[in-house]
Amino acid sequence: MSIDSNLQKIENAIKDQDLLEAFNEIKETRNNYPYNNRVNKLIEKYKIEFQKKFVIKSKEIMRIYHNNKPQLAISKLEKLLEKEP
Repeated sequence: MSIDSNLQKIENAIKDQDLLEAFNEIKETRNNYPYNNRVNKLIEKYKIEFQKKFVIKSKEIMRIYHNNKPQLAISKLEKLLEKEP
């Protein structure tokens, strides 16, 4: 699969409001093409839209997760999904 098709899948998932699918595609694309910056440019393009979706900032969730508290990060994400399914 080419990076162009992966980027198209990411954009389609974002437009369909399926953020979980978008994040999974971003992860897969970064794993398959670790040195390609096009996915970063795509994320930058939709950054404002992502930020509006999340009341809890992504940096906070990542900090909690990296401090070996994945259960707390998961609970914060679950609360977020309860507010905006």
